[in-house]
Amino acid sequence: MQKNCSAVRERLLSVAYLLYVQQMLSSDCRKKVIKGISRDKGVRNKRSSKGFTLTELVVVMGIIAVIMAIMVPQLTKYRNRGYRAACINDCKNAITAGMNWYTANSDTASSPTLNDLRSFGFASSPNVVAAIIDGSLANFTIQCTHVSGGQSVTMLVDGSYTSSN
Repeated sequence: MQKNCSAVRERLLSVAYLLYVQQMLSSDCRKKVIKGISRDKGVRNKRSSKGFTLTELVVVMGIIAVIMAIMVPQLTKYRNRGYRAACINDCKNAITAGMNWYTANSDTASSPTLNDLRSFGFASSPNVVAAIIDGSLANFTIQCTHVSGGQSVTMLVDGSYTSSN
């Protein structure tokens, strides 16, 4: 009898067929068939059609809080990596401009200034402050610090650098 109930429930596609089945089947099987149709067609009771329950909203807010707790530290880490990358790039550009200045001014015994480096193509990134630590040709050293992130990079003429938070 159970097989017949499920088979009939699957075949019910229209209201006319439902009426026909109600007349032909026993009351036990008829209730199961009608209940299956109501569930299949998405008929909802009045309480569930008003909106979200408080429990559902609290669960969603909890999920969002967990996702934010995971994301915020990662975003901070990636932002600091970007600040450090800007400092490294500015140091490399300043070293290159310094070597160009030494090539153009080989007869001069003085050391370059930041304005001299700017005349040879050096331009610092926004919020990055560059300073010449040692201006001699053998030990030309640049320090770049990012104002927003507190990242600082010191680079030597050979391209080696140290980074500090």
